[in-house]
Amino acid sequence: MGGLNGRLRGGEGEGRFSFTTSLGSMTICWTREGISGVSLPRDGSRGEPPIGHPPKEAVRLAREVQAYFQGKQPSLDVRMDLSGTTAFQRSVYKAARSIPPGSVRTYGEIARKIGRPGAARAVGTALGKNPIPLLIPCHRVVGSTGLGGFSSPGGLSLKKRLLALEAGASGPWRTG
Repeated sequence: MGGLNGRLRGGEGEGRFSFTTSLGSMTICWTREGISGVSLPRDGSRGEPPIGHPPKEAVRLAREVQAYFQGKQPSLDVRMDLSGTTAFQRSVYKAARSIPPGSVRTYGEIARKIGRPGAARAVGTALGKNPIPLLIPCHRVVGSTGLGGFSSPGGLSLKKRLLALEAGASGPWRTG
């Protein structure tokens, strides 16, 4: 996951605020175009100092994320600002968003889905730069022989927790 650095361009109508979840503090960034960044929870983190007044969409997203960490499956459906990402990254993010909660796909499956067979490593690189984790559920993409990577501060431990949370009562992760 890409950090929040650079997710704000310093213009009017953008900002950030932090909120607490059961796993730790998170921060949401927004621009006029939509949500531009989300930081995943960090144990013991206090979050970022606020900038600006959060729009209703960002406040609703914070509530939905809190519900998500309580085992509910909210829509997490908000406008996203993916400016600064490439067309390839956006195609990877769109494919990742199509993975249902409780399911996983491999980097290779995503590469094939976007018409770039053989680009599994590039898919992993794009997901590692994901500015909006959870909304773009990069944790649902795994390696062909294991979990693969996870560049969030919680690393693979957090990836496992997110997958287990989503699997809930439905049992083990579903593939394909």
